[in-house]
Amino acid sequence: LLDENRAARTARDLDDAVRKAEKISSDQRQIAGDVDKLGKGAAAGSPDAAEANRLTGRQKEMESDVRQLEGQLDRMRRDSQKDHAEASKKMQEAVTSMRENRLADRVQASQRLTQALVQGRVPTDYAKQFESAITEGVEEMRQKVNEAAGASRGEADGKAASKSLDRARDLVRGQESLADRMRQRRLGEGAGEK
Repeated sequence: LLDENRAARTARDLDDAVRKAEKISSDQRQIAGDVDKLGKGAAAGSPDAAEANRLTGRQKEMESDVRQLEGQLDRMRRDSQKDHAEASKKMQEAVTSMRENRLADRVQASQRLTQALVQGRVPTDYAKQFESAITEGVEEMRQKVNEAAGASRGEADGKAASKSLDRARDLVRGQESLADRMRQRRLGEGAGEK
């Protein structure tokens, strides 16, 4: 029962991580599009400082989400190493991807880049490439988190199938034992009649 509770908690936590990764991915795609629009406006001579401030706020929120997800995945990886080896390995891959891509740091830097873009200190193409690199890192992380969730479900399904098989074996053994006892009783009754 304890193992089942742990497995259920891991599955719930991974489902939560998948939702967070999907949200981060969606947010990043929107942010990249908005940075592009902001850059085009700045290049045309009509920078929108208010929009840049709103965008920077969204980027700051996304940075926080990325850092929280990284920490959550790292904790889950440590907690599930023993019981969910494959899912734990996939979570480690997601965390490693986030760290190697310096995802949270890039999102933080994009906030400064957005302000520099609206002030005309950064070319639009550079900002667009920077956001594209963040998007690629986010998509890689999202894919790794989905793989971890899939591995966890596969391990849970395998354990459930193994338990079902064990129960079926126990039932067969029980029926065989009952049949043996009934046979012995009949033999005992038959010997007593002679």
